[in-house]
Amino acid sequence: LDPSYDTDERYQKVCQQICAHSQWIRSVVIFNPLHKVNETHYERLIVTCSDDEYLKFWSIKDGHSAEKYRLGFMMNCLEELFFRVEGVKKQMFIIGGELGRLVIYDYSTKTILKELTGSSRNILSVKILLDKKDPLSKNSLVISGNSQGEVRFWDWQKGITIHRIKLGIQPVQSLGIFNQNKGVTTMVNSYEHKICVWSMNNKKIRKIRQFEQH
Repeated sequence: LDPSYDTDERYQKVCQQICAHSQWIRSVVIFNPLHKVNETHYERLIVTCSDDEYLKFWSIKDGHSAEKYRLGFMMNCLEELFFRVEGVKKQMFIIGGELGRLVIYDYSTKTILKELTGSSRNILSVKILLDKKDPLSKNSLVISGNSQGEVRFWDWQKGITIHRIKLGIQPVQSLGIFNQNKGVTTMVNSYEHKICVWSMNNKKIRKIRQFEQH
């Protein structure tokens, strides 16, 4: 929301409070928290990450900061990691940042559960592709894009890279995944003013289309 427009006082307050990081806000996620944040149950929260090394949680109702955690590195992107194991719900965040930092963070215990190692370049984008039948299986992947034109596929349980695609030398700014007919899962990435579509069917990764700058 932009407070320069004709919004009521409550929304203007939200706008002013949400922009309380001391440096650039790089990513924003809205989620329904399973666990307490700062000893409080919230129906919905906004979580932001920033160059100031803080992960911050915000109340949607009043725009106030609910909690903040300093992770110790500049963050560029985050995604909610939500799954069930034997009927028990799990909720965490995958966070990517400077110098190849890619971590799984459990906000309920305020700890980094696992670090995915192997990349030394800034992680700019991240997506999660879970196996619906067994989210803990090797078929569940974390996909990241970095500042040197590389996309990596990670086994997030082991914390290791299982496949890499080198696209060029320019940053991979965004990633997207979606399901087509016949169960084909596709990744879309943007770099060097291009959009590429990759098929990941049957564990084989191949480029099927490329769109040039418009």
